[in-house]
Amino acid sequence: MADSSSLSALRDRLARSSEAILESLSRASYTPPPQASDFCVKSALEALLSRGAAIESSAIAEDKLLTSIKDFALACALLSASESSTHDLLSWIPPTLSSTANSALGDLASAYVVCFGERNVKSLGELGVNIGIVSEVKRLVIELMPLVLSSLKDTIKESSIDTSDDADGVSAASARVPVGHAIVAAFQFRWFVTQVDYPNLGKLCNLVIPCALTALDHWSPAVKGQGMISFIHLARNVNAAELSWYEDVILDACCHNIASDDEIWCHVVEMSVLLVTFTQKSNPRSPWFEKILCEMLSHLERQPRSKERRVAWLKSIEPLLKGVGLVLLAHFRRIFPLIFRWMHADDDETVLLVLERAHTIVKLTWIRNTPYVERLVDELTVLYKEAALRRAREEIRIRVIQLLILLQQCKGSQFKAAWEKHRNDPNLVTLASSLSGTPELVEKARIHFCPEYFVSVLSRIILKILEIPAVRLPDPTPPAVRAFLYSNTSLLLSIPNVLVPSLAANRSAATAWLFRHVIPFHPRAHISAISVGNNVLESQPDAIDFILPAVRNINSALRDLGIHHISVSTTFSFISIMTGAFPPSSATFEEPVAEALIHPLLDFLKETNSSFMVNIYPYNLYRLRCETPLGFALFQKEPFMYRDDLTTGARYWNIFDMMVDSLVAAMAVAGHEDVPIIVTETGWPSSSLDRTEIDANEDYAQMYIRGLILHLRSGIGTPLRREGVAEAYVYELVDKELKPAGTAGQGAGRNWGILYPNLTRKYEYKFEFSCADRLGIFNSVLVGILLMIAILFWVLWYIPSYRD
Repeated sequence: MADSSSLSALRDRLARSSEAILESLSRASYTPPPQASDFCVKSALEALLSRGAAIESSAIAEDKLLTSIKDFALACALLSASESSTHDLLSWIPPTLSSTANSALGDLASAYVVCFGERNVKSLGELGVNIGIVSEVKRLVIELMPLVLSSLKDTIKESSIDTSDDADGVSAASARVPVGHAIVAAFQFRWFVTQVDYPNLGKLCNLVIPCALTALDHWSPAVKGQGMISFIHLARNVNAAELSWYEDVILDACCHNIASDDEIWCHVVEMSVLLVTFTQKSNPRSPWFEKILCEMLSHLERQPRSKERRVAWLKSIEPLLKGVGLVLLAHFRRIFPLIFRWMHADDDETVLLVLERAHTIVKLTWIRNTPYVERLVDELTVLYKEAALRRAREEIRIRVIQLLILLQQCKGSQFKAAWEKHRNDPNLVTLASSLSGTPELVEKARIHFCPEYFVSVLSRIILKILEIPAVRLPDPTPPAVRAFLYSNTSLLLSIPNVLVPSLAANRSAATAWLFRHVIPFHPRAHISAISVGNNVLESQPDAIDFILPAVRNINSALRDLGIHHISVSTTFSFISIMTGAFPPSSATFEEPVAEALIHPLLDFLKETNSSFMVNIYPYNLYRLRCETPLGFALFQKEPFMYRDDLTTGARYWNIFDMMVDSLVAAMAVAGHEDVPIIVTETGWPSSSLDRTEIDANEDYAQMYIRGLILHLRSGIGTPLRREGVAEAYVYELVDKELKPAGTAGQGAGRNWGILYPNLTRKYEYKFEFSCADRLGIFNSVLVGILLMIAILFWVLWYIPSYRD
């Protein structure tokens, strides 16, 4: 029971706010639109506000006061919703009145929480809402929603159809009340829904979804549109499991609404794509992907000239295409006629969007054994020539070239045959030179070279490395380390796994290794860290007892030699030591490795201010978890391609951050959450001997490397570690001879290099940061490159050792 003083203050606040809004409302000019002449929005607002303004200073029953507060909130909801609306019923409301309503509702909510705080906490607790993260305004809104949404649902339904026996069909003629009531109720409903976000909105699904479905079933586009916006907000702010009870009903409603009017078509496409990819992400073979795609294609085939529809579809359809995947092959006969038609649309926006979507379709399917390759090449060459007359000609031509290059890479001889008839076209000279300059993948063979050749090769490699701030040498032979004398390149040296047992057994062996590989070049070569082995446990499972002693002996030997700035650690493989990657908050280190090795190693790293080193390959995790979206692995941040950790409330936009935070969480369990992390290997394969690995290609490798660099350069870190990783090294520099897939090692059966064997770049990249980049980063992040093992082997054997 509220005390009299707070109750009086709440009553006075409600009366003053209602009167102020009514006064502003009376000055607003209102003319009912012709299509809703039987309904007056202004009168409806005045009726809602008048109850609050008429409250007297004398005692009043709490239930009447709460009813007046509900009516006031409904009036404020409509006024606030009008701010972003162009609908005739609401466009007359001045923006200042919307702002006044927002402010008044906030003040009333503060007074309400003071007066009915215990009641509010109890009501929100019954709904399962976490009150600690909810503002006062939202606390009032959430408490009112069970009362408000049911009445709004009834209002929408009543103005939709007449249930009497003589009424037939769903139309304006059969409505029991004017449609204006439903439109107003729909805007109020949308406002209430959009005031609540993650994670609390998921607790209200049972209230929100029935009302949203009722809005979708209405015949009025304005009502449908508000229901669609509500579903879009819902899907972005709940977990897929919270929609599981309704997913079939919701997706069926999406299918039925695809044929909606032009004015809400953008909402239809966005809602349908978002909901099907969100609810079916764990079921990549769900029939809903195809069903919704087919419904959209059928509608577009009937109206292919509608610019509004095609632009809305092209903007939103990308996630659905990725969800359908290779099954797109079955729909080529419907997709490509639309693509070919839209390529020559009058507006540049359509052309650019259709080129992006065509690029996606080719990457997903490689247009396997279909007749569309020749037609696509023909249409692209025509578009390339047409672009000369367009305003966005440069951007269009760039995307045409990118798509042709992708076709060249994935179709080979079929592309060559299709391109042959255009090769000598004088209008395509620039295009032909762009294609002929693309390095083609060739079979790698073992070649024997003379020593003089490798001196030249190493010189060329060094010239490229001088642009890279850090390099990891997996087999740091003296000649290889000597090559970096007097350079600005930071070196991370990895001691071969076979030496770990001997280094653990005898400190003199550690000292001897340092005298051969470090002392002759220190400090002229900038050696920043040493890794004692690389994923030793994979090649030598019995070496678990040798790793930490070897690390300690190398560290002690360095200190004995007076070298204190080189840190010492060992490198693990993420998959070998972690129980899982999602959710990160539940990740732990695998036993018995955790107790026997990792926990004491973390104590050592903390004591010596060294880093935890780990190889992180999102590609491997993506291959293990087929439900993972490709873009989530490639740093392609899309509006609804994320994963939420419900324990920490963290939102993840890529697998890399998820894997890093799994390590952070596991180290926190061990009591060392602040130990720096160095990613000693990461990358994406550009080719594979296994032809089923269609995701191992240069386009995706480029997307991953660029995404990684941009992500690290941004300095935003990860959700659980603001500074992110201390360093990250890309695997690897140059393609080497492919080993059979069964061979041990990360590179087995795949090419990971960013350079071809002839040292030409596969794609553009920039590892070095500018000064401006460095100033924006909390901790400087070095992005390095892992040198090719084969080249180091050649250097060891072919370049004669000499004293510096």
